[in-house]
Amino acid sequence: MGFARTAQARELAYTHGNNMEAIITALDNLALQEQLKKENSEQKQLLEQQTMLIDCVVCMEMPKNILLLPCTHLCICSACSANLMGQEPQLCPICRKPVEEAKEVKIS
Repeated sequence: MGFARTAQARELAYTHGNNMEAIITALDNLALQEQLKKENSEQKQLLEQQTMLIDCVVCMEMPKNILLLPCTHLCICSACSANLMGQEPQLCPICRKPVEEAKEVKIS
């Protein structure tokens, strides 16, 4: 048992007297709280990764739905595509190759 755990056990013993059942229950609750914090952190990280896979690489707000040709990167939304196609040079934001065409992709 680490120092922090030992200190927690001493504090619990002081708070609950020498009632071992109460101390064990309190330590179990602390362990569960630590496990929940870890799981919440992992879920948050997974959600961030999934968002990166879905969101436009330019505005990072709208879902990707435009396929750039000829490089075939599916990386931007319709609004950012309109901006991209209205400027010169038209370069893919991923590979910086010239964009000849932008096709809307329906993802269901």
